[in-house]
Amino acid sequence: MVKKILVLSHAFNMDGRAASQTVTDKVPHLLRGGFHLLVVSAVTGARDTRFEHLQLLPWGPAGLHFDLRHLIRQRFQNGLIIRALLLSVQAVLLIPFLLEKLLMRLESQTSWVFPAYFRSLSRIASGDVGLIYSTGGALSAHLAGLWLKRKSGLPWVVEIHDPLIYADWDKSSMFLLLSRWLEKRICAEADQVYWFTEGALTAARQRNPDLGDRGNLLIPGNDRPDIEGMRYTPSETLQICHFGSLSRTRSLRYFLEGVRIAGERNPALLGDMRLCIYGSRLDQKSAKVMKALGLEGVVIEVGRLEANRDTGESGRHQVLRRMRQADCLLLLHGEGNVTAEYIPSKTYEYLWMQRPILGLVNRNPQLSRLLSDLGHYAVSATNAIEISKVIEDIWMKWTDKRLQDNALGSPYTTKRSVDQLCNRFVELCPALVCQNA
Repeated sequence: MVKKILVLSHAFNMDGRAASQTVTDKVPHLLRGGFHLLVVSAVTGARDTRFEHLQLLPWGPAGLHFDLRHLIRQRFQNGLIIRALLLSVQAVLLIPFLLEKLLMRLESQTSWVFPAYFRSLSRIASGDVGLIYSTGGALSAHLAGLWLKRKSGLPWVVEIHDPLIYADWDKSSMFLLLSRWLEKRICAEADQVYWFTEGALTAARQRNPDLGDRGNLLIPGNDRPDIEGMRYTPSETLQICHFGSLSRTRSLRYFLEGVRIAGERNPALLGDMRLCIYGSRLDQKSAKVMKALGLEGVVIEVGRLEANRDTGESGRHQVLRRMRQADCLLLLHGEGNVTAEYIPSKTYEYLWMQRPILGLVNRNPQLSRLLSDLGHYAVSATNAIEISKVIEDIWMKWTDKRLQDNALGSPYTTKRSVDQLCNRFVELCPALVCQNA
């Protein structure tokens, strides 16, 4: 009997969401490899019709509030109906939501573990599941995987996107306790665990010496996006573009200080340059620094690019087009100790754009090496003087029309990571169908 891979992923088929993209991009390669999938996810993404896809609502009020908001915006187009439904959901869930946040202080997605576990257990009982693969993202997917492993005894492969714990953790004590406990159980009970960075793997091994050779590095990568016909032409102003979220730990503070220093040395630079922000608005810290430095005319807040219902162009395709047309791509690594164990997933997409990347890297030799080896800029994230020098170099190359495509592809592909996974899947469960692509 052909056995299926049970894929536990809270975020799945969510346009533009990194936690979803990391797993959904693997699916075509898994299918071409002859694997049969059973995906269990939240309702926040589009239903996939290529295989059995169970979309489940969480049982807790915070999770319901989060998921229903996404579901309502997906299903309805009328603004009045959307607002009315959102207000209704908020009114019904308000008191349970506040109680859960007060008493539990966990991720809103945590309660998704219950429907994920019970629905998956019923499918495992039917005998057609051969391996459990939890990926994320949300702790709930891995917690469900742990419970299912203990109940069924099936091989369990874990893919951890971001570190479960790190040195300057600022979450609630309850969440920290759950994360520490879950990491310990994963390292003790999973058949294979993958981390996305050298730093995260090293730290996990130090905390869990019994992990042994069941822990490995898996660079997620990104296959070449659909950028056919997207040509770069120099902009009338130097457009340095940032894509993704901003926060107090991933702000533009040092970059903006670098712009000010470069502008003091080269006044024309401020008139030539524009910093375009896609995917979010300025965080409070960045906005404060921008105003203090008088750089309001340099920063353009574009915001999130949503799917265009009129043209049918997805948000992700619009993002790719804007990336491809950027004069330079700005990669913000962030601040704090977590950066030693983290590489933004956007990095691997940037590498395919053939545009210069200015990476502000914080305490992560792997990321610095990855960028510099492919001819991009890697500079200390907190050194405004060094950042200013790179900005000047980019500006001078743009002025002289030397800021051209590098014509390089990326060696970090999704297919390569899937091949690594496939080999391990078959070792753990030979009953899985795996034909060479």
